Amino acid sequence: MRHFQYIIITVYLLISLFRCQPANSLTDKLRVTVSILPLTEFIREIGGEKVTVDVMIPPGAFPHSYEPKPAQLRQLKNTDVFVKVGTPVEFEVNWMDKLIQINPHMQIIDASPGIDLIGSEDHIDPHIWLSPKNAKIMVQSITRGLILADSVNSHFYQNNQENYLDKLDQLDNQISALFAHKTKSDFIVLHPSWSYFTRDYGLNQIGIEHEGKEPSARHLQLLIDEANQKEIAVVFIAPQDNPKNAFTLANEISANIQTIDPLDGNYIANLTHVAQLVSETLK
Repeated sequence: MRHFQYIIITVYLLISLFRCQPANSLTDKLRVTVSILPLTEFIREIGGEKVTVDVMIPPGAFPHSYEPKPAQLRQLKNTDVFVKVGTPVEFEVNWMDKLIQINPHMQIIDASPGIDLIGSEDHIDPHIWLSPKNAKIMVQSITRGLILADSVNSHFYQNNQENYLDKLDQLDNQISALFAHKTKSDFIVLHPSWSYFTRDYGLNQIGIEHEGKEPSARHLQLLIDEANQKEIAVVFIAPQDNPKNAFTLANEISANIQTIDPLDGNYIANLTHVAQLVSETLK
């Protein structure tokens, strides 16, 4: 009888042990949530089959005003790791403390340390991911965080990181070559999200909006004069934008409207596409 009791106790302890296993156990994947779509490619490339990825801001949503759905907040309770951009992305500014309250046990990875930020104390440009050079730094920060959460698979994450860093180097070299012999550097964009991209490749974005504010009539007229002087024939918008002011300007300077997305989830493919479009407008 006593021997039977020992067996029951042993089985119970084993069951309890497996229930207490973290998400990096043999049967479970590390569950990672990110704030914006471009981070999903970083996670998948580093984490591979060891992770699952959820994103808070879905395609087409506006990060400045998006509020998570109740189902997303419930799902967050199962998250092991949350990866934030770490710059003043308004969604993170407005919601990060609340998300941590919902799941105080999830590990937070800040992807921004080590990046040379653009802006002033009053306004930092949050769009650090739109530079392949910055993306490499972010990927390294994310890899360190995943290893901290799941040290058993550290070599797997490190190997995947090196492979993806090579891809980002190739992307950087490809874009650099694309703009190496440019004769112009100015392009117009509704919401000036591309400061880090333009810094990398010697370009100049001319924003219709300034720090999220709509242009005044005087500012629009100055833009019209500048665009005509520089013979700018394309105005870029993002899928998340209200394009009213862009169409107004485009009509005045007889320009085309083209879409480039700062929040596309297919990071390398998207930046390749954006670079090609911008390059065409500078010829």
